[in-house]
Formats: sequence, C-alpha cells, structure tokens
Amino acid sequence: MPILQRPPAGGGTITLPSGLPPVMQQATAVAGQTAWTLAPAPSVGLLVVELNGSSLLPTGSYTVVGNTITFATPLQDGDTLVARYW
Repeated sequence: MPILQRPPAGGGTITLPSGLPPVMQQATAVAGQTAWTLAPAPSVGLLVVELNGSSLLPTGSYTVVGNTITFATPLQDGDTLVARYW
C-alpha cells in the first residue's frame, strides 16, 4: 500500500486545523479485512489514516464513502489502524 513518506516528498507540508482537536479512532485488523467504519463520518479533506504507524496516501491506498474506509489491499491479521479527522 502506498504510504506518505516522512517528511513529505518534495518538502510539502500538511496544514491541519488549529484549535480543534481531531477525532481519533484506533482498531486492530483481522486477516482479509478491507473496510473500516468510523463514527462519526469524517470529512474526506481532513482525514489522516495510518497503517502500522505509516500514513497512507489517500489516492490508491483507500477510498472513503460516508463513514466507511475501504482499503485497496486486504489487511493482515493484527495490522494497527489509526484515523484522525476533523
């Protein structure tokens, strides 16, 4: 799965909203899992998804429809998921 390099390639930055703490959800995947449902639904433009500590690229790694993240590649048993959104 494509990951966001740290620091971002090309020296780009990500600007996050100031003064508002993110909603943070964590989960542990089961083998073959391809979807993760969040509550409440995130704003697609303000969503950071991490897989085993690495930020995923929103293009190619996953899609978001409503409050469900669908991963392009099935997850492995024990993968750690973190979502932060505003």
